[in-house]
Amino acid sequence: MSRSLRILFWSESFWPRIGGSEVATGVLIDGLRGRGHTCEVITRRWSDDHPETDDWRGVRVHRVPFDDAAFDRLDHAELMPLRQRIVKIKRAFDADLVHVGLTGPSLFLHNFTAGQFPVPTLVTMHVAPVATEYGRNKPVGETLKAAARVVPVSHALQQQLEADFPAVRGKCEVIHNALPESNNESVPVSFDPPRLLCVGRVTEQKGFDTAVAAMPGVLERHPDAQLDIVGDGDGLGSLKQRAGDLGVASSVSFHGWQPPDAIERWLDRTTLVLMPSRWEPFGLVALQAAQRARVCLASRIDGLPEVVIDGETGLLLPPDDPDDWVHAVASLLDDRGRIGVMSVRARRGAAERFGVGRHTDSYEALYRRLTRTSSLREAHA
Repeated sequence: MSRSLRILFWSESFWPRIGGSEVATGVLIDGLRGRGHTCEVITRRWSDDHPETDDWRGVRVHRVPFDDAAFDRLDHAELMPLRQRIVKIKRAFDADLVHVGLTGPSLFLHNFTAGQFPVPTLVTMHVAPVATEYGRNKPVGETLKAAARVVPVSHALQQQLEADFPAVRGKCEVIHNALPESNNESVPVSFDPPRLLCVGRVTEQKGFDTAVAAMPGVLERHPDAQLDIVGDGDGLGSLKQRAGDLGVASSVSFHGWQPPDAIERWLDRTTLVLMPSRWEPFGLVALQAAQRARVCLASRIDGLPEVVIDGETGLLLPPDDPDDWVHAVASLLDDRGRIGVMSVRARRGAAERFGVGRHTDSYEALYRRLTRTSSLREAHA
């Protein structure tokens, strides 16, 4: 029997902050612990309300109050106590491997202490870092260069990473995200009334303005259609204004942020899920929709075509073209039988391609290859 591993996760953000990357990291930790592996998490302390050391589902979480300004100044008087704390945590946990689950500036502290604990580092990339965020020569770029393996969550993201960061070429290995299946049976699709759903942060990236702009045309063919927008963000005010300007405010409802366990209920009451994103490295909402046997209409960009199979489990459309979205939505609502067939295919495909067991298998195998290689190097040193 293979020995259990000790895996230290480093994540710029973690529970109780909730987003796609945090959810994906939590899913993997749950899967690994179910196989007997031991995990701890180091994350950034975003609020004084969060304790420095906490417990998440039996996993110890260490929160470090990283200050971007101190890093920019390279203020050693402020950074050294943080370095000492990281050293203490790493020494006490004695990890076989460090898994960076979400990149960010706090990786400086990992890089600052990596030399004292020469275990392999694996980096999962949920999104490509851009020069305007952290720069190519700051912590994210340095971590990618030093990493034993880099795991993009889609082939599209791998191509982007290899183009932007040549140092990762030859050490990328795609592992798609996964989500656990619900214990609840999916609810049959309802058309009375037809409900459209957008879920996620209300930002320019998500393209919810395209969905709102499509509503006048959708309502011409399906006057009882409703659009539900579940999420919060900087763009919420302007999106509400846009709905009012287009005269569709009575058909567009804004429900704000909802806890992760509530999303299933929103999916179950919807007819079609819309993801008019302008960029999307993977698309967890598309996977969630498929697991609940809901057809997803998504932008033909980045990683979404790896989740939504055009014409089989959903439809792929150009972003920023409301007319195309009007035609696609209205045509599907006109053909309920097609929605039924595609919804069955969507759920089956999600189970076959994005199961948590398969996802955990892939990471576990990668961990063992990296730790075995590391052990062999130490033996011959």
